[in-house]
Amino acid sequence: MKVSYLAGMHVSTAGLVAQRQVMNAASENLANLNTTRTETGDPYRRKIVTLAAESLPPLLSATPMRDPGMGLDRTSGGHLEPTPLVTLSKESPIGVRGQLGEDPSEFPTVYDPGHPDADENGMVRMPNVDMAQEMVALLAASRAYEANIAALHTARKMAEGALGLAR
Repeated sequence: MKVSYLAGMHVSTAGLVAQRQVMNAASENLANLNTTRTETGDPYRRKIVTLAAESLPPLLSATPMRDPGMGLDRTSGGHLEPTPLVTLSKESPIGVRGQLGEDPSEFPTVYDPGHPDADENGMVRMPNVDMAQEMVALLAASRAYEANIAALHTARKMAEGALGLAR
């Protein structure tokens, strides 16, 4: 399978979507840093995003266009099938996809006998969210998001230049 120039844009777009999921999860975790009781009665459980490779959508694979009505099918075809920079099989991963889940780690406990959710020993189960960890996740996702925007911008400029539409 040959890859069109749109594949680069797809990779960047998939990265943007995945990093936005990571930032949203980290933001929700920080917002619920002190939530000791949810609808289930348990403390807030930290959200995590697992990133996985994604295959190229079929619409982005490059296939030469031949129109029998125009007589192009009788030419050599060399100009119709440019040599790709990347050749992928249908199973080749390209891009990324985020899957939202919950962190299964235990809830930490703190001694706070005056807290409304304290047990008979004065212990309160707290959310399994670490502020420093979430801030690092936000920073890393933000930088990855910026890198994907820069790559998308570059791909767009290359496409414009190839079409002679550059300003």
